[in-house]
Amino acid sequence: MDQPANVAASISLTSALATVVLFALTFCANFVPFVGGVCSLVLVPIGWFTAFVALVSGIVGWRAAGLRDDRGKGAALVGVVTALVYFAVQILLLLMGMVFGGLAYLAG
Repeated sequence: MDQPANVAASISLTSALATVVLFALTFCANFVPFVGGVCSLVLVPIGWFTAFVALVSGIVGWRAAGLRDDRGKGAALVGVVTALVYFAVQILLLLMGMVFGGLAYLAG
């Protein structure tokens, strides 16, 4: 008999994929004048939400896979790693924006 699917791990993998797609759309939209800022205001919070969903469901899926016969552990791991990398990149971009924006303001 087949084991039941690890739904949390599947949600984590799907949310991680949505996070990557949203990041790519945000990155590409920033090359279009006047559209990039609006897209960033809309897509970045959605990306944070999907990354948070990927992280939480990945942790739940990892724990559920540990209780069973390791089914879905890879999908859960991909979701957690993708979410953590997304958070790290977004925080780095935010800090860079603050530093370079402050330097530009000071330069006059």
